[in-house]
Amino acid sequence: MRHCARVRSLRSAASLLLNVTDAESFSPVLASLRFSYARTLGRNDQAALGLGGLAVTTAIARGPGALRALVVTISQNGPPVREVIATVADRLARRAPHVLWLLGVISPAKHLALAAWSLIAFRHAPRRS
Repeated sequence: MRHCARVRSLRSAASLLLNVTDAESFSPVLASLRFSYARTLGRNDQAALGLGGLAVTTAIARGPGALRALVVTISQNGPPVREVIATVADRLARRAPHVLWLLGVISPAKHLALAAWSLIAFRHAPRRS
């Protein structure tokens, strides 16, 4: 399959990412990657994915085929971004292994982390560095 999306300049990509403060402001980033608008998940949906209590808000967006994006906004007093990424990735890989995930984690300190993984990576323990 041929990739047909245009490539953004570094400046254009940086300006998109600099404006991210929550799931709503992450929507232009998702749109540029051909994902739909992210819808907020309720507590029951968060619990079904094993994410209960980890996030202030969680939103999900559909991408082409099996691609999905999950955007997690964490609280100021929550665990570090790195820990949230490892925990969420582990839970998604176990509960929804048939989906190809893009994970965005946003903290109030204006930190944004993006992560993607393959199932092969989860045959071994997640690497935390």
